[in-house]
Amino acid sequence: MAKLYFLGAGSIGGLVATQISNVTKLDIVLLLRNERRLNKYLNNNSKFIYENLTNLRNPTKEEYHLRAISHIPKDHGGLPEHIDNLIITTKCHQTVEALEPYISCISEKTNILLIQNGFGVESKLKKIWPQSKVPNMFQGVICHGVFKDRFWNVKHVGNGDLKIGRLADEDTEVPQFIQDLLVSPVLNAELLSFKDLLKIRLEKLIVNCCINPLTAIYDCLNGELLQLSHRQFHRVINESVRCLTADKELSKIFVNDAAFAQLMDRERLLKTVLKVCELTKRNSSSMREDVRQVHQTEVDFLNGYISDVGKKNKVFTPYNDMLSEMVKNRVLLNYKREESGARWVQ
Repeated sequence: MAKLYFLGAGSIGGLVATQISNVTKLDIVLLLRNERRLNKYLNNNSKFIYENLTNLRNPTKEEYHLRAISHIPKDHGGLPEHIDNLIITTKCHQTVEALEPYISCISEKTNILLIQNGFGVESKLKKIWPQSKVPNMFQGVICHGVFKDRFWNVKHVGNGDLKIGRLADEDTEVPQFIQDLLVSPVLNAELLSFKDLLKIRLEKLIVNCCINPLTAIYDCLNGELLQLSHRQFHRVINESVRCLTADKELSKIFVNDAAFAQLMDRERLLKTVLKVCELTKRNSSSMREDVRQVHQTEVDFLNGYISDVGKKNKVFTPYNDMLSEMVKNRVLLNYKREESGARWVQ
């Protein structure tokens, strides 16, 4: 049976894996990071529990038994098996290292879907293979509210959608597993053109650059940012728009595109940021949670990416630079507190 591999078994990976298993004929296989994590999963009877809590009047719970391994796939002869289809849901900064053990199993015939925040991962991945051997790559942008506890329970608390598009402006065949995602009633997936998905990604990039670092630094919920001055949002938006509109690669893609100019309208972007803060007011951003748990964050692929685009196009980005540094220092401070046994300061 043809297989669909998942690299990243967190909340998003768990949501997508359980829901596509309802509609696909492919064999789902989780690629877990090490044997210790695999043993934990096996001790849990190789089971994910999906809880749909989007309607609290009618919550549902389902069990999914998905196969998992912690080594490269092998055929019956013990040789590395080719990975035909792969969905990656790891954090941006973990992706290259997590993928490294499986490089020998991936070729230009492999279909890869990245479902992640941020920018810059795809360029790092493409450097792994010679240009003629780069896999067929797609990008996903997901907006569902979901979290996972340590017992492999996926809790779906907010309905959203999943936008999918190619990572190059090419008219390649759509893999079967992506066609399967499009018919999942829970995921609410849609296939977009390269340019249309890129616009959505750019808007989400700017929104995340505003919300994520500030919630991490202030240690607050998304909605609490609404109580503060909007001046910080203005600064992030202004720098981001200057960088992205100055970028030569984006200018080539969106030449004479009125929709891109509208996308980069500063007042519209501010309204979007405020709307997201309101819609997710009880949410704790992933970056805030990473900081609280003393984990590396994705700030290099959000504000750090804006700074990189600025350097490449000679645009000054002092505010995004500062936010990136402050988030990293907050992680370091929390690590020092934890190391010294200091009491957490709320």
